Amino acid sequence: MKKVIILDDDHTYLSLLQRAIKLEKLENDVRLVNSAPEFRQFMESDFPQIGLALLDINLGDGENGFDLLAWLQQRFT
Repeated sequence: MKKVIILDDDHTYLSLLQRAIKLEKLENDVRLVNSAPEFRQFMESDFPQIGLALLDINLGDGENGFDLLAWLQQRFT
Protein backbone atom coordinates (compact mmCIF):
# COMPACT_ATOMS: atom_id res chain seq x y z
CA MET A 1 0.00 0.00 0.00
CA LYS A 2 1.25 3.49 -0.86
CA LYS A 3 1.78 5.97 1.96
CA VAL A 4 0.53 9.51 2.51
CA ILE A 5 2.70 12.45 3.58
CA ILE A 6 1.10 15.56 5.05
CA LEU A 7 3.02 18.83 5.37
CA ASP A 8 1.70 21.62 7.58
CA ASP A 9 3.52 24.12 9.78
CA ASP A 10 0.58 24.45 12.18
CA HIS A 11 1.57 22.29 15.16
CA THR A 12 -1.97 22.28 16.59
CA TYR A 13 -3.39 20.97 13.33
CA LEU A 14 -0.69 18.29 13.10
CA SER A 15 -1.37 17.22 16.70
CA LEU A 16 -5.06 16.76 15.91
CA LEU A 17 -4.20 14.81 12.77
CA GLN A 18 -1.76 12.66 14.72
CA ARG A 19 -4.45 11.73 17.25
CA ALA A 20 -6.91 10.83 14.50
CA ILE A 21 -4.26 8.76 12.71
CA LYS A 22 -3.51 6.83 15.91
CA LEU A 23 -7.21 6.22 16.57
CA GLU A 24 -7.59 4.78 13.07
CA LYS A 25 -4.35 2.78 13.44
CA LEU A 26 -2.78 4.37 10.36
CA GLU A 27 0.61 5.23 11.88
CA ASN A 28 2.43 3.08 9.32
CA ASP A 29 0.59 4.62 6.36
CA VAL A 30 0.68 8.37 7.11
CA ARG A 31 3.70 10.57 7.75
CA LEU A 32 3.32 14.07 9.20
CA VAL A 33 6.00 16.71 8.66
CA ASN A 34 6.09 20.37 9.67
CA SER A 35 8.67 22.03 7.43
CA ALA A 36 9.80 22.16 3.81
CA PRO A 37 13.30 20.77 4.63
CA GLU A 38 11.78 17.84 6.52
CA PHE A 39 9.41 17.19 3.60
CA ARG A 40 12.28 17.20 1.09
CA GLN A 41 14.40 14.90 3.25
CA PHE A 42 11.58 12.40 3.64
CA MET A 43 10.71 12.48 -0.06
CA GLU A 44 14.34 11.94 -1.08
CA SER A 45 14.50 8.76 0.99
CA ASP A 46 10.97 7.35 0.60
CA PHE A 47 9.56 8.74 -2.66
CA PRO A 48 8.69 5.35 -4.24
CA GLN A 49 6.47 4.51 -1.27
CA ILE A 50 4.45 7.77 -1.39
CA GLY A 51 1.10 7.73 -3.16
CA LEU A 52 -0.24 11.10 -2.00
CA ALA A 53 1.32 14.31 -0.71
CA LEU A 54 -0.87 16.95 0.95
CA LEU A 55 0.93 20.29 1.08
CA ASP A 56 0.16 23.39 3.11
CA ILE A 57 -0.01 26.37 0.74
CA ASN A 58 1.23 28.98 3.26
CA LEU A 59 4.31 27.82 5.13
CA GLY A 60 5.99 30.15 7.58
CA ASP A 61 9.54 29.32 6.51
CA GLY A 62 9.48 31.37 3.30
CA GLU A 63 8.35 28.54 1.06
CA ASN A 64 4.92 27.38 0.09
CA GLY A 65 3.19 24.28 -1.19
CA PHE A 66 3.47 25.47 -4.79
CA ASP A 67 7.26 25.74 -4.46
CA LEU A 68 7.40 22.19 -3.17
CA LEU A 69 5.10 20.93 -5.91
CA ALA A 70 7.46 22.46 -8.50
CA TRP A 71 10.40 20.81 -6.71
CA LEU A 72 8.62 17.43 -6.79
CA GLN A 73 7.91 17.73 -10.50
CA GLN A 74 11.48 18.74 -11.28
CA ARG A 75 13.08 16.15 -9.01
CA PHE A 76 10.94 13.09 -9.69
CA THR A 77 9.56 13.36 -13.24
